[in-house]
Amino acid sequence: MSVISRALRKVDSRDNWAFYGVVIGTTTSGKTTLSLTLASLFTHMYSNSKCYITTNLDYLNDLSGLEGKNIAIIFDDVSNRIKRYSDTLTKLYTVRHPTNEAIDTINKNIFMLFNCHYMRSIAPFIRSTPLRILTSITESEIRAYSSEYLFTISTLWDYLHYYYKYEDKYIVLISVYGREHIMDVTGLVLNECEVIE
Repeated sequence: MSVISRALRKVDSRDNWAFYGVVIGTTTSGKTTLSLTLASLFTHMYSNSKCYITTNLDYLNDLSGLEGKNIAIIFDDVSNRIKRYSDTLTKLYTVRHPTNEAIDTINKNIFMLFNCHYMRSIAPFIRSTPLRILTSITESEIRAYSSEYLFTISTLWDYLHYYYKYEDKYIVLISVYGREHIMDVTGLVLNECEVIE
């Protein structure tokens, strides 16, 4: 997971920052497991960290009430609800810019992951996040993912090959700032996250 930790270090030169990611995969493909592992990586990288997992997107409207200077928050299984929050997400998306008031007023560093079942449920600005992860793939999905410029078509074909060749392994496709990596993440250790309603 060093590719993820390098990406987080890239943004942490500012006082307050946010880093987004989207994890896409079918039901029981390990989206939540992988998200918990990435949140664990975040909490080990930064002191005064707290990890949260929720299905309630209302937390996007006010993150200031969550404890910790460094927050990892996983929005789990939000495929059907994410479009209703497009205005809030548009505001939060600009947190990557150092002068953004939305993030400066809450004085936190935030690592956010959105777990979704299918790509079309994700608002366009979330599709363009610096971190995109696939936990499953079928041949019919390759054109859709490449036409949305989420991944290159050659990497998607390679991922499909490895995904089915090593069915006993947990193979994922990760794109961080456009650099694509097919990884075996079988057996990664999880950290407990606080469940919030």
